[in-house]
Parts: sequence; structure tokens; C-alpha cells
Amino acid sequence: MPGPVQKKWLKNKLKASPATLKIIASSVPFAPGIKPGSLDPWDGYPEEQEEIFSFIEKEKKGVLLLAADRHRIDLRKIKRPKGYDFYELVSGRLTSKHVHPVIKTDGLLWGYNQTCGFCLLQVDTKKKEPVIILEAYDFYGALLMKEKVLDRDLQFK
Repeated sequence: MPGPVQKKWLKNKLKASPATLKIIASSVPFAPGIKPGSLDPWDGYPEEQEEIFSFIEKEKKGVLLLAADRHRIDLRKIKRPKGYDFYELVSGRLTSKHVHPVIKTDGLLWGYNQTCGFCLLQVDTKKKEPVIILEAYDFYGALLMKEKVLDRDLQFK
């Protein structure tokens, strides 16, 4: 999906980053099984996905994954064999009435597709333990889901 120049850039930036919390945003989801057989999400590029995930694990650079393009809102935990699990928030559609069903694969923590919606991230790195608060809202502004992801949730055990 990304070319060699983009992958090198991402790896260099992750390796050099002194940031307490890191976020990788993608136009499509990383989680497996989202759209089987398609080249649209990262499922269609398993070697590149594994290269990026393995790099993050090797360098012990914990990150939160953000994605879009699924016409629903999902919060997932992508389980990995080495014990580092990635949190991924997929922000929903804001204006399109086209709906994708919530895919209930392993790792789904929460999913919503009833109306258009949006997500809000609040990042606080000044607390003793930095935190990211993930919130999902429906089209009318009603809070649907609120999840706290602590710095320790993104770190290697």
C-alpha cells in the first residue's frame, strides 16, 4: 500500500519520535477480516502490514491506529502473536447514507452503524499517566461510546 519511500519515512519518524503517545492514521482499516478478498483495506497487503506491525513490535514503539472508509464506527483490538495488541479506532461516515455492517470478528470491542456519526479524540499527555479518550457520536451529537486508552495500554509488557 505505501511505497518504499513512505515506509522508510514512517519507520524513521516512529524510531526518532520522543512522543509519549503515537498515532498512525490510515485512510483504510488495519484490522483483519474487515473486507475479505479486497485490496481496499490493509487485508489486501498482508506483507506490508506485517512489515509495519513487526517494526513497531521490534522497536517497542506503541501506537494507536486510526482509520476510516468503512461507513460505520468501530473500536477494535488487533491481537498479535508476540503479545502486543494494537487498538484501532475507525471513524464513521459523516454524510454518506451508505452503510457497512458491523463485522463481528475477533477483537471487536464496539461497533455502530445506525446513523452517520463521527469520533473525537482527546489526548492528555500532562497527566501522570497519559491518556487518549476516544468518543463516538451519532449524527445528532449524542455520545455513543467513550473509551479510555491509557499510555500503559499502548506499551509493551
